[in-house]
Amino acid sequence: MFLFRDIKLTAFFFIILTSFILISFPNTAIAGCLVFGGCGPGSKPEPVEKPPTLPSAENGCTFDYNAPAFKGYSDSKSQNQWSFWIGQEYLVNNNVGLPIYNWSPDGQISVIKDTQSNKMLNFIPGSKSYRTTGSGGLPENQTSLSPTDHVVGGKYPETQETYNDGGEWLMSVFDVGNGDGRLIGFGHAEDHYRGQGGPKPSVSGGPPMAYKTFTVLCSNDWGNTWGQSEIILSDGTKPSKPEWRGIGDGAVVWDFKNNRWVAILMNKLDNGRAALTAAASYDKSAKPSSWKKWDGSNFGADPMNDRAVHLQFTDNGRVKYFNGANPSVTWNTKIQKWLMVYHAWGGDLMIAAADNLPYFEKPKVLFKKGEGDHGRWYPTIINNNGGTVVSRKWNNLYFRKWLQQNSAGESAFMGVRIRICQGSYCSE
Repeated sequence: MFLFRDIKLTAFFFIILTSFILISFPNTAIAGCLVFGGCGPGSKPEPVEKPPTLPSAENGCTFDYNAPAFKGYSDSKSQNQWSFWIGQEYLVNNNVGLPIYNWSPDGQISVIKDTQSNKMLNFIPGSKSYRTTGSGGLPENQTSLSPTDHVVGGKYPETQETYNDGGEWLMSVFDVGNGDGRLIGFGHAEDHYRGQGGPKPSVSGGPPMAYKTFTVLCSNDWGNTWGQSEIILSDGTKPSKPEWRGIGDGAVVWDFKNNRWVAILMNKLDNGRAALTAAASYDKSAKPSSWKKWDGSNFGADPMNDRAVHLQFTDNGRVKYFNGANPSVTWNTKIQKWLMVYHAWGGDLMIAAADNLPYFEKPKVLFKKGEGDHGRWYPTIINNNGGTVVSRKWNNLYFRKWLQQNSAGESAFMGVRIRICQGSYCSE
């Protein structure tokens, strides 16, 4: 009888002691050593790290209704006639030690203001995205690589095949918080064709061919970290035969006139034409299920399986297409229109304007490919204060200049001053 009572008391005190240890030592590995023993000298348990809590994009991103991203602008003096002046191109130095500098830019550079620190942030795309900070929004005014590692993307091992195994990078970033660091990002993802011996190369000797999709991501710390991306736009299923297909190489704006996100992207049709198209979401959270592709007259096509219809313009009575990719779109306060720059497949940089999206006017040649010149791709218009959301009278244009014939060759990160003018004449 006394023996049974002693056993019960011992068990009672053991439970109390165990509870105390577990509360005092939330690391379960350490607590287990103290309770059950077996962790002698030299056998210190591995600490159990809690995974970071990152916002998921599955149901869209949280936002504030009065966030900077959703600001409206005046369009009461929209200009029917407008022109531009462009200066002398220059090399953008690698002031911050950007690891992907030799392959930059590889899409639209996203520039926003961190209203907490009063600094301007650049998100620079490659097979991954890096974040830089500085007093001004222009890349040459950035002074710090922060953090030092990439914030989104990177290639996966050969054995791991997924929608972004060939990389994923941010193409557009917006401040959707109230000074608390909440951001929405839109990304370009590549699923590379793989096989024995590594990724399947492009027929032109360029980078591996890929199936492209467009994604949404959320951050709650000014883009230092990002949650898992979710696909918002795809082009059916990945073809079994290696080829450049899918939908991506685009940019997003908040269309304040119609209270919606609008993406301008590139997709390739069965007839081989690769040109610009569009998609939209009326959900400020950019929830994946809320998107619709352009169907030729409206945003009504399925975001995953329907082929988007290419945007059109009229030139001397003939219907033409915006044959090219990698647009950068901004609201310009000088002419009170949407301005879009993109690269044509021949290497010219093009510029077009619109009163309402996605109805762009006939494009103009912004920077013509010269003799002995291999062309310019991936343009972005940046205003030092307005970033990539708003452009003004004076801005800078950034792009990647090819120094060799194909896209696997050497290139340079270049910039040029650009002025937007009212009327048909513009000068420095």
